[in-house]
Amino acid sequence: MSREIKFRAYNKKTKKMVDAERLKAMSVFALEEKLSIDDFIVLPNSEDYPLMQYTRLKDKNGKEIFEGDIVKGSAYEKEIYTGVVEFYDASFIMKIDGSKGYYRLNKMTFQTLEVIGNLYENKELLND
Repeated sequence: MSREIKFRAYNKKTKKMVDAERLKAMSVFALEEKLSIDDFIVLPNSEDYPLMQYTRLKDKNGKEIFEGDIVKGSAYEKEIYTGVVEFYDASFIMKIDGSKGYYRLNKMTFQTLEVIGNLYENKELLND
């Protein structure tokens, strides 16, 4: 089974999210290395386009969860947590809002997860 790898980016100039298909159109590909369009992405100015990777998880509404998403969900203790999705120590985590704690994101940890925004467009949802 192949692993689905997707990215999205936030365009700091237009203040809009750019999905994977649009990223392909904006990318420059290493033709001399004979890489296919799906193998290599270089953005024109990556400082203006922070990349966020797909976690391979979906929220309770079927929405794909990416790095930088602000998610809310209940964990082991049934308490509701809000946090930002980050890549840390070779896995995706939910950094708990207002604390130094985190949970690894996987189907076993959370009974429910919901994307409520993202770090670039909805920072006001966080208490940090």
